[in-house]
Amino acid sequence: MRVVGIPRFMNRHLERFRYFFTPAQFEHFKRYVTGLILAQGRRTVLSINRLYLDACDQSRLSRFLKDPGWSRRAVANLRRRIAHEMAVGTGACEHLVILDDTLLNRADGHCVEGAACHYAGGGRTARGHCLVTAHLLSGALSLPLDARLYVKRSHALPNTGTAKSALACDLVRKSVSGLPGSVVFLADSWYFRRDLVSAVTRRGWDWIFSVRADRKAWAGGDLHRVSALDPDGGGLCAVPGIGPVRIVGWKSPTRHKRTRWLATNRLDWPPRAVIARYSRRTMIEVFYWSAKQRLGLRDYRGRTALGVMSHCEMAFCAYTTLVALDEERAAGRRLRTLGKQCEWAVEQAAIENMRRAYRRGRLGLEWERLRCAEEETPYDDCCAAQA
Repeated sequence: MRVVGIPRFMNRHLERFRYFFTPAQFEHFKRYVTGLILAQGRRTVLSINRLYLDACDQSRLSRFLKDPGWSRRAVANLRRRIAHEMAVGTGACEHLVILDDTLLNRADGHCVEGAACHYAGGGRTARGHCLVTAHLLSGALSLPLDARLYVKRSHALPNTGTAKSALACDLVRKSVSGLPGSVVFLADSWYFRRDLVSAVTRRGWDWIFSVRADRKAWAGGDLHRVSALDPDGGGLCAVPGIGPVRIVGWKSPTRHKRTRWLATNRLDWPPRAVIARYSRRTMIEVFYWSAKQRLGLRDYRGRTALGVMSHCEMAFCAYTTLVALDEERAAGRRLRTLGKQCEWAVEQAAIENMRRAYRRGRLGLEWERLRCAEEETPYDDCCAAQA
């Protein structure tokens, strides 16, 4: 399926981002976000550009991604405000903020700026980009909040080498605020560090971290390994550098029934309540899988770190737009899964195409062609002319 212009149901939601772009940049922004949703197969610049009958040269989209003239931070801030508005609308009394990272594999990582070898799970490493993400859960609402690209220190790239824990602290400091009710922060054992725990505590949030089995904790006046504690007791102890915590054992059904250990600052929570909250951390894995499969989060082909972050920000905007469209439906008619939302968007775009073709056919008119398709003006000149 190919389309002309931006479908109206998409254009209505993307209009909120107009302030951050010139007219030409905003047209590219809408086309890219819409293309991530409607394109089939890999969501590369080429496949997104081919989606439109009135497409301009694909190099314009590539230059738009690498253009330093628009603020990725400003777009992310507006996305967070939209997430805050939807979270308040759910009426949930408790919200979960999840922190995790994912690997965006690049087989040609040797030629891509910022790519390096990162842990890929199961004792394996792979080459690509590491994306650290904060995610929000409010009732049934699941939305990405913000992301940072972790780049290892390199002599070829100046101002690189910021620790992953420092990026996590920055995500916590700039996360949503003013949510009604309480906020619980969830993260895995790698992020159970003093600086991140302090950043979460300063926000006034409760927290639950996974803990390595060989982590040491004070219990009964002696220093023990966490694995030596009673998994069913929900014991109170103190972790060096962290302070008093409640340690809870959880027999995970997905890892050969191996016991996982959780730590929380809420000493009054029973073990069942701690496990029930932490079990929802898997929703960020669901988000990663959906964004990679349905929105092309790892399908980029850019060579610069700025272009990679631009592509990820566009994917997050597409995800937020689909969730916002779903939230407008009545409670009993919501689609919930990203796959069904993408199928609905493709169906609506096809219906709009047919209606537009029918109306113009009745009038004896040809398909409208936008200025972008008529002129081969370079991207920089086009932006300067419309600024």
